[in-house]
Amino acid sequence: MWKRQFLHRWILTFAFGLIHGFGFVNVLENIAVPGPNLVLALLGFNLGVEIGQLLLIAMIVPVMLALRKFNPVSFRRVTVGVSAILFLCGLLWAIQRAAYELTR
Repeated sequence: MWKRQFLHRWILTFAFGLIHGFGFVNVLENIAVPGPNLVLALLGFNLGVEIGQLLLIAMIVPVMLALRKFNPVSFRRVTVGVSAILFLCGLLWAIQRAAYELTR
């Protein structure tokens, strides 16, 4: 979140995405996706999520580039602020899921 340069960010992103995506196996099993179709369902789900993320990025990047060009200080504040909010939301979601799994 704070580093401007990270040479192997794609490796970290790929590894996190892979672990995160396979975490949905449990969710798909809970909605009764049959075993042979589980891999295909997981692949389709993950591809759908990735396409949705790409569409969201395609909408946000032009706005962020314009903000960076016209007001670099605000760009940095917005970037760090939004990253912090997303981190906190993810942390809250992880805690909620862990609590749910512990009470099952």
